Amino acid sequence: MTRSRFDAAAIALGAGAIVAALLRFVPLRSDTLGADAPVSYSTPAFLSVPMMVILLVLGGVAVAGGLLGKAMGRLLAVLAGLGLAAVAVLLLVQNIAEVQWLNGSRSAMALLGGLGLGLLAVGLTPRDERPIEEER
Repeated sequence: MTRSRFDAAAIALGAGAIVAALLRFVPLRSDTLGADAPVSYSTPAFLSVPMMVILLVLGGVAVAGGLLGKAMGRLLAVLAGLGLAAVAVLLLVQNIAEVQWLNGSRSAMALLGGLGLGLLAVGLTPRDERPIEEER
């Protein structure tokens, strides 16, 4: 089955969300050569358990949308994008108000906002329904 480039982009963004959620379990070494400080390990972005679940679920929805294609796939990509963008806005509000409803950081806000806006752009872009091979 051939997919449009927008469906492929929805799959890539959804897979990126899933990989980002799983990076919570990969500690990265953060030291500099020749430094006297002890070696420390940290994750690429601070993701709490609710943030990880949100990324996994909405990333899966985006991948499913990309695999389905057509109108239903676009709807799923838009829904995943709206969900990620809404959580990013909620994280922005909680960082401004200095409360922790979802226990998310600014790095999580940027990650979810970027993925959400990307999925919204993919899902809302007008397209003609030709497969990738015919576009060349």
